[in-house]
Amino acid sequence: LNEYFMENSKLVLAELTAQRVCHDLSSTLGAVRNGLELMELETGAASAASMGLMKDASEAAVASLNLLRLAFGPGDKDGVVTTAQFRQTLISAFAHKNHILDFE
Repeated sequence: LNEYFMENSKLVLAELTAQRVCHDLSSTLGAVRNGLELMELETGAASAASMGLMKDASEAAVASLNLLRLAFGPGDKDGVVTTAQFRQTLISAFAHKNHILDFE
């Protein structure tokens, strides 16, 4: 394993950097989404439509970034992505698009 990292250090660095960027952006957008949910509770139905649009957009961005995180980096510290994690990430990433996923 160490040989792989030594031989591919530039690739590994790019992979880790991309994973970190996706993680940071995903966390930030997730916080924005949560803030929008709180604002929706506080302001009532008058702005619910605009809040809904912002919430949907932020959820789509988070889902896309999570898909990129899986594509460009390991799923966890062991580099393992379970089938359930992969499936849920795909479902979330394509939920805001006009695509149908069939896992059968």
